[in-house]
Parts: sequence; C-alpha cells; structure tokens
Amino acid sequence: MRSCFPVILLFSLLFTGNGVFAQEIVKGQLSIQPYVKYRQESLSWSVAGDVSGQNPNILSELKWKKLRGPQTGMLLQKEISRSFSVQMDMSYMDITAGRVTDTDYSEDNRQGISYYEKLQADKGYMLSLDARLQYHVYLQPQIKIIPFLGFTNKYQHLYMLDNEIPLIEGSILKSTYTPHWYGGTVGSIFIFDVLKARVLLEISGDLIKYSAKANWNLRNELAHPVSFEHNATGKAVNARLSIEYPVSKNMYLTLSGDISRAETQSGTDKTFYRSGREVFTRLNSVVNKSYGVGCGLKFKLF
Repeated sequence: MRSCFPVILLFSLLFTGNGVFAQEIVKGQLSIQPYVKYRQESLSWSVAGDVSGQNPNILSELKWKKLRGPQTGMLLQKEISRSFSVQMDMSYMDITAGRVTDTDYSEDNRQGISYYEKLQADKGYMLSLDARLQYHVYLQPQIKIIPFLGFTNKYQHLYMLDNEIPLIEGSILKSTYTPHWYGGTVGSIFIFDVLKARVLLEISGDLIKYSAKANWNLRNELAHPVSFEHNATGKAVNARLSIEYPVSKNMYLTLSGDISRAETQSGTDKTFYRSGREVFTRLNSVVNKSYGVGCGLKFKLF
C-alpha cells in the first residue's frame, strides 16, 4: 500500500508540470448524479494479549465477511473557476446479509483455539462522505486529467447477532462494532473520450485515522454501552472505473465499479469493565475491503 502514494503523486506532477493547459470549463456549472450500487464489504481485526503484542500475539480475532446490500448515493460537482471544481460524494449502504466469526487463541500465531463462533451479521449500515478540490487540465483533445486533494470520511455500524439457535438460551445477542475511518485523500481522474462515451479511471490513496467503539451486550463483566474502543492510523488505496453515455443534451447514463482496501498499523485496544477498571492491550491491525458496481444518471443543471 505504501508504494501507491508516490505513484499517484508522480502522475499528478508529470501531467501538471509539462505545460499543459487548464481545461476551459463553464464557471458556475453544477452537475448532480444520483446512483445505486450493489456493495460488498469485509472487515477484520485482532488484538494481542498485552500492549507489547505478546501472550499470545493474537488473542482474539473478529472477521465480518460478505456484508452485502444496496447502496444509494449522490455525487455533486460545482465548477468554481475556469480550472477548479469542487466535488462531494455522499452515500448510504444498508447491510442485508453477512456473517461474522469470533475466535480466541491461547497460543501464538493462531494456535490453540479456545473459543470459536460463527454468527449472523445481516443488519447494519455504512455512511460515507468524500469532499475534494479538483484541478482540470488537458493532455490531448480526447484525454485529460483531474488531480484532486480532499477529505474522506466513512462510518460503519456492524452487528453480531444470534443464529437460529441462540448463543445463550434466554438472552438475545445484539453486539455492535462501529468503525470510523477519516482523513486526507489525494489522487487523479484520467478521462478518455471514446466515440460518444466518456471513460473515467480514478486512482487515489488515503492517509487515515481509525477509531471504533464496541458494545458486547452479553458480556456482563464489561461496561455498557461502550465495552471497548480501538484507535489507530492507517492507509487506503482506491480505484474506480466509470462510463458516461449521453442520452440527451444535459443527461448522461453512468455505469461504474469501484474497489478499495484500507489497513491500519498497530494501535490500542482499551477495554472498560463494569467495575470501573480499564485494561489496555495492542490492536494488531484492522483491514477493510470493499467493492461495488452500479449505475446512475448525471444531470448538468446550468
């Protein structure tokens, strides 16, 4: 992941530093693009037995897999000068399917499984908000590039739920884990005009902070509503391919697909007990993978 950031910056510097001319865009023009997607996410994290990452090096591991559902969003772009524009992308995903595994180990390197459960995770949601400043430049009449710098923000609300047979008879499992990813993003959009269609390839990298809170509702010895919290820093890489096809003068049909991977470095796990005691250990890492495919309509208003 680390090597992706110099590549993105190099492309931006090369294409903006060779005497190319800023694209002449219509100042004040506003475009809106509602869209729908099918999205699938996965998220995993593990903690060690102590703050030094030992005893054992992986004590507990949670994996949410195939979190699937519909995503709806709105992409807004406003031209603020002949060369610059601002863009905002807001979306909501409803999680309708998924599984989660909870595994504890007594020995290093995932050996000596002392606890394992595979549970439902078919509930929850994801919110995202990205904002950026873009600079429009020409390469050739049919090719251009838009370097950008911005802010990315993603919030997830994940669940651990009972299977058909309850985990504990007479009790309802409804534990939650709420990750929050936020930070800066830098990248470029490469645009190619092919016949009537326009192809857009976007590549970006993020420097992010990560925080999460959990409520393990059946663990009576833990505090509620916050049983433990995670904090770390990390990086992400993202790619998106879109096609725009005109259906009228100011309306376009859009098809798109995207993929991303975010990963944190080691961080802290702070557990809160009902007695008031607080215990720290090492958060090894958090990994989030995501992909989506969908379609939408783009309208140029003025």
